[in-house]
Amino acid sequence: SRPNFHIGCVANPYSLNLKVEAKRLRQKYDNGALYVITQPVYTRRILDQFLEATADIPMKKLIGVLPLRGLANAHVIADSVPDIYMPADIFTRLTKNDSVEEGICLAREFIADVRHMVDGIHVFPLNHFDALHSLLLEFPERLARTNPASPAASDRSAAEGTQAAQAGEPAKKPERLRENGRDRVRD
Repeated sequence: SRPNFHIGCVANPYSLNLKVEAKRLRQKYDNGALYVITQPVYTRRILDQFLEATADIPMKKLIGVLPLRGLANAHVIADSVPDIYMPADIFTRLTKNDSVEEGICLAREFIADVRHMVDGIHVFPLNHFDALHSLLLEFPERLARTNPASPAASDRSAAEGTQAAQAGEPAKKPERLRENGRDRVRD
């Protein structure tokens, strides 16, 4: 059978002029985009403003979430990634608990707070697959595969993670591989 492609696009919820950003997003929608993925968002205020500015655009909105690895990682993102605003309360929390776990906790809390407002979440793991795994297990209802014919549907590690989460058991972590100096996760 033929592949079923869906055209998507990106948007910047941190734009200094959300009216212009919404106009650009409308043009993308009018030209066939069915969904939008945003830059990583760290505050409900930014998300609310973006959703309000784009409310009349009937496309799926997937909000980017980038779990932080700690205080130094938050500073690097805030200082070197244009158009991402890192609120002071994140720095305060990471100063008190400078850990990967706290970064995952911040992402988990944000997702729980906004998931009812959006069509999906795009987690940017940046080779931080333990964070991704932890977040997916937190929201097991989203792990359900909707297309059993796809190769991804046979991903036993995701299915085992869902079953374990539903049974209240710790999930088996995917096996790590080293390839070209990068960590890879075996399906």
